[in-house]
Amino acid sequence: MSPGAGYFEHDFGERFCVKRQTAVLLFLLVVLVAGACIFPRRAADPGDLPSDPWEGPITVSVENQNFYDATIYAVSGTSRERLGNVRGLGADRFSFTWKATEVYFIIALLAVGEYPTEQISINPGDQLELTIDPALHHKSRR
Repeated sequence: MSPGAGYFEHDFGERFCVKRQTAVLLFLLVVLVAGACIFPRRAADPGDLPSDPWEGPITVSVENQNFYDATIYAVSGTSRERLGNVRGLGADRFSFTWKATEVYFIIALLAVGEYPTEQISINPGDQLELTIDPALHHKSRR
């Protein structure tokens, strides 16, 4: 055998092997594309998607009838989130997201102390009202 003949045989074998691999890959690609066409995915309808049950923010409107400025906290279990401040004899509104089904608020009167509210059940999107008593600072605090 001449050196040229062996080279062509080897080259032919490599080409055959590469062509076979390419054909197998092409076949697999065609099968995948055909499978995707047989089972087309439709665009997801927002109503079909599972939603987080705690998506909507909870809004609390605070009316401070007390002379002292107040800081409002939302509390449940070991979670405590500062919502914001309400000036003495002022009002404000706060929105927050909450994963628990129950919450109570802590009213921290500046330079006086903290006063917890009763615990209440909540749902996403609830709008709550909290009125701070004008004589709250005279009541026993926690």
